[in-house]
Amino acid sequence: MRIIELDAGLWTTPRDVLRALHEAIGTPDMPDWNMDLLIDAIVGDTPPCTIRIGGLAKTNAAVKANVKALASTLRDVRRWRRNHRYDDVAVTIEIAP
Repeated sequence: MRIIELDAGLWTTPRDVLRALHEAIGTPDMPDWNMDLLIDAIVGDTPPCTIRIGGLAKTNAAVKANVKALASTLRDVRRWRRNHRYDDVAVTIEIAP
């Protein structure tokens, strides 16, 4: 399984989070990224991987909240898919300080 490591230390806006994840995992290009579109792209097109996001201690509260919400939403979507007998996606987001 592929491991993608990202450093959130230079992210200043929630949009930076989405852009970095989009570029790292190679999701299809969209004109206006948001969390729902990114989750849909991850669930639909991303090969198995673990995304490790570090450096949150060096960033602001909005970025921290966005990263945590993204990780939580992905967990919830994966759980929903398993509970409704859809194929699971082997993509996880790990948050490091």
